[in-house]
Amino acid sequence: MSEPKYVFFDRTESLMESILKDAATFGFLLLCIYVSRDSAWWTFATGTMAVLMIGTKAHLASNRAFKFRTTAEIKAWAESLPE
Repeated sequence: MSEPKYVFFDRTESLMESILKDAATFGFLLLCIYVSRDSAWWTFATGTMAVLMIGTKAHLASNRAFKFRTTAEIKAWAESLPE
């Protein structure tokens, strides 16, 4: 199959939601750094959790993209949206 010609991103997230989500992520990472000090085991464990969390966030963000090959597909998608 050919590559998508059109890509639409669902950007319905508000600025406050985005700030809160990022604050929660960085707060978790700071907690990981604090807990892991002076311990190789906890550094590995919290680092692994942080990488998994960031990977999950990236995967969820990629699910917000809609890819289309033709304008007919875009029209059908737009007509299927609730009002």
